[in-house]
Amino acid sequence: MRKGDERRVTELLQAAATAFTRWGYHGASMRSIAEEAGFVKGNLYYYFESKEELLLSILLNTLDHLTSALEEVVERRGTPAQRLQRAIKHHAAFAASHGGLLALVLQEGRHLSSAHRALVERKQEEYMSLLEGVFRAGVVKGHFIPFDPRLAAAAVVGTCNHMVLHE
Repeated sequence: MRKGDERRVTELLQAAATAFTRWGYHGASMRSIAEEAGFVKGNLYYYFESKEELLLSILLNTLDHLTSALEEVVERRGTPAQRLQRAIKHHAAFAASHGGLLALVLQEGRHLSSAHRALVERKQEEYMSLLEGVFRAGVVKGHFIPFDPRLAAAAVVGTCNHMVLHE
């Protein structure tokens, strides 16, 4: 993405997210995204070099937002059970209020190049590691019975994500 007016970039990302949610990655065109944003198609390329770069930006921004909010939630004081409860509420609330964006992360990332997909997967791993850490701390402190924290984190995220994909 090239440097430019932050407000315009935000408008483009919102328009692209709407188009990708409505028509899917392959169904959305740069023209439809430009029209959704009130842009001329050629102006889109000033900010983003390609449709893939738009999708990548949306996915990374969504994961950054989700991860930074989870960091705030799990770093607050409380027992492991309280921190886990806050983390689950956080993910479920995000899924309920930003279901379209979460669906893009879960479904449309497969259309990215392998290098871009790897960037998204690293962001997803950061998120999962945070949640896994909550479970791990609960086991270590004796608040939870011993179990696989990675599996538990995946179960929580999968359950919340299921709400978005199968409503």
